Amino acid sequence: MLTRAHREQRLHFARTRRPRGFWKRVVASDEKTFSLDADVRGQWVEEGEEPRPRETRKWPGGLKVWAGTSWEGKTELHFLPKSMKGEDYLDFIKTKAEPDLLRLYPLKTKPPTWLQDREGFHTAKVVQKYLRKSRLRPIDAWPAHSPDLNWQENVWEMMEQRVRERNPRTLEGLRPVLQEAWEDIAMDDIRECIRSMPDRLEAVIAADGGHTRY
Repeated sequence: MLTRAHREQRLHFARTRRPRGFWKRVVASDEKTFSLDADVRGQWVEEGEEPRPRETRKWPGGLKVWAGTSWEGKTELHFLPKSMKGEDYLDFIKTKAEPDLLRLYPLKTKPPTWLQDREGFHTAKVVQKYLRKSRLRPIDAWPAHSPDLNWQENVWEMMEQRVRERNPRTLEGLRPVLQEAWEDIAMDDIRECIRSMPDRLEAVIAADGGHTRY
């Protein structure tokens, strides 16, 4: 749900002028939980036909991961605990995320801009304090409730399709499947998502800050 304030934030962000090639120097990251028996989508049936029954687990379990993508490449796929607080995320940034993000852009060049959503532990005071002195540069004024502007969401969908095809049945089996699915995602597909950013911003403007097809 987008409030009037959310729409105004999205419009402001979409209308902000950015230099040519800006998005090629941005790393988008996100967390995602992949569950067993995740294929719970609906079924197509004829009128009057009963849907086919299928087995599901009441508590299927899952694994939470973090990763990022940019024009220059992908980060490693990192496995996270189910819940995190600001201090936990700060430790993760220092030991895993920051080195991984900076690896995508050589130290002799300008460090990348980091795009992440406004999840609670992302915006924790200890995290924001650290990022102000970090070599990473968080993207300015990222609007809340805007998954359509984070191409990493599209990358997760690519990965989810691959996981469904492999259909792991245990958490032990899910972990290597996630790793393989992550490695399978082609850079051409990621770059196509990044190329779409100007169109996404135009779509936000056309929708007066509302939802877009992305």
